[in-house]
Amino acid sequence: MKAKEWEKASAPLAEVLPEFRRMRRGFFKLTGEWTAACLYANPSGFSRTTIYMEAFGLPLYLPSESLFFPFGFRVGHSWEGVEPGLVAEVRKSVPRLIKLADLRSMIKASSDWRIDPNQLEVRLGAGVILEEKSLVEEARRALVDWKAVQPWEPAVLERSRTLLDILDREGRSGAMAELGRRREVTTKLLR
Repeated sequence: MKAKEWEKASAPLAEVLPEFRRMRRGFFKLTGEWTAACLYANPSGFSRTTIYMEAFGLPLYLPSESLFFPFGFRVGHSWEGVEPGLVAEVRKSVPRLIKLADLRSMIKASSDWRIDPNQLEVRLGAGVILEEKSLVEEARRALVDWKAVQPWEPAVLERSRTLLDILDREGRSGAMAELGRRREVTTKLLR
């Protein structure tokens, strides 16, 4: 389903999500200064009409070229467009989604942070924001010997190391300013 088709077809979802704003192929709601709750209609690679509705919390301080869904769940199963069952399932899923879209919930959900650099970066940023030194120090120790395995990992690891360098040189205020700049990049994805 193309973006223009989605805009028209998703009108029933917009009705049950009055506090959410539209984004490309989905909806989002800022749940705090640093987090958003998102619903994204992930298109099937096999069918023009089939979608998978992904519900996820998004830490806004992770700059990215595209959305990723590490803190979320799939709403129902595959759907043939915006059918009444999808609308009902989305309505039921909103309270669960809002609970996920919180920094403390994301910290709890980042159980793979020792092997997933995205989750490490989430915890590091949350540690700076929430002033939880233990999260910052865990990330610092993990980054010492971390070797990138996947082609996308070096950029994530470099951002984490850069944030630690800024924190060491400029203190928390410098690190918060850096996270604010990164938030600007991510929020552009939501428009």
